[in-house]
Amino acid sequence: YSGPEYFECPTVAVEVYKLCGDKKYAEDIWEWIEVIVDDIDANLISDGDFAGCFNWNHMNDGAVMEGWGPNITIGNICVYTTGLLHIACVYDSAALIADVVGEHSLASEYRSKANLMRAKVRNQLWNPSARQYWHYWADTEGYKADSYGNNYDIIRWVPAISNYVDERIKKSLMLYNVNLINLGFNEVEGDNILPSLAAGNWMYGKVEPLALGGSSKIVELWFWSIFWSLVKAGLDDLVMHWLKIIADEYEKNHSWLFDEWVYWNGTPGAGYTMRRSMGIFIVIMALLHLRPKPAPQRRFEYLLRRHGANVMIIKPVENGTDEFGNPIYVFERRVETQALISRLKADEEIVEAGKFTTEDVKMKFKAFTNVEEGDRILWDGNQYQIQTVQHRHYGSRIVWIETYAKKVVTND
Repeated sequence: YSGPEYFECPTVAVEVYKLCGDKKYAEDIWEWIEVIVDDIDANLISDGDFAGCFNWNHMNDGAVMEGWGPNITIGNICVYTTGLLHIACVYDSAALIADVVGEHSLASEYRSKANLMRAKVRNQLWNPSARQYWHYWADTEGYKADSYGNNYDIIRWVPAISNYVDERIKKSLMLYNVNLINLGFNEVEGDNILPSLAAGNWMYGKVEPLALGGSSKIVELWFWSIFWSLVKAGLDDLVMHWLKIIADEYEKNHSWLFDEWVYWNGTPGAGYTMRRSMGIFIVIMALLHLRPKPAPQRRFEYLLRRHGANVMIIKPVENGTDEFGNPIYVFERRVETQALISRLKADEEIVEAGKFTTEDVKMKFKAFTNVEEGDRILWDGNQYQIQTVQHRHYGSRIVWIETYAKKVVTND
């Protein structure tokens, strides 16, 4: 495929350097990066509306872009929206290594080129009537949209790979989730959490999914890449929901999450594991917990470390039925964690949760703690049942989870 040979070396080099801080490594890899960037420089558009942008038409003979660009033959000049953001990321990566090896003027030049390309994307590749970015522009065809007016690449790869998210991409990710995929759990087979193409533009309201078609990369393309983008975009409520979907799916004997082959409706096919998907999941979880935290979240976690109480979360598990066919639940201990706990006032009323007494409590947990309504918390020898769970936000980021719980009488 066209493109990875440009992108992978500089971006991976930067990540390695950040981990090791080895200047000798930076000097050695700089020789390779400089060759790549020189080739990119040689194929920048020299004039017109897209002057300074990378001409994707250079990528292979015959101007057929596959995988990383428009899969179509296109004239002499092509500006591929997602590709332009990838190339901007390459320039940023090259700039960091250039600074390390003392090439400060080159580093400044590379950053200027990256900023110019991102500005061109924002100002000239936005389609206001579709409320999405164009897929590409070519001198023989003009502006072109992706399938059915949607640009999937911009939400699948750009936040995750190019480390770029603007408010338009955020909104597209949110409306993609609300208007295209089924945000309910996989209660029956055929849940459309993997919708692939949409029968219409999801930016304007609810649309139906089309069939996925057969591909061993379905879960990567339509599940893990989107989940990765949600994490990078900081859309934490959606991240929490997807984590619950993952937990629900993972409990099944045969799930599509890590399956080598998935049918069009999101049901598992092959019966053996795609290790690559598991690797992507591990990387996403690492990124989720290594993201820079907003100041209110850092303050809360400081207080939690200083004053938090050790508690045990215990979850209800169905264990048969009674004589009337109603489910019987037992509570299993799941995880020990910390919470900031305060007792409630007499007759304090919380919306949705009802009235509380002085024996009841408010508990605050770290973001992404797996605590839900109906769970019980074991603290100080007593059990408290969670009545309501509320996410406290800073922008779209969850900074802590606030719960209200009633003391329960047990036979233990």
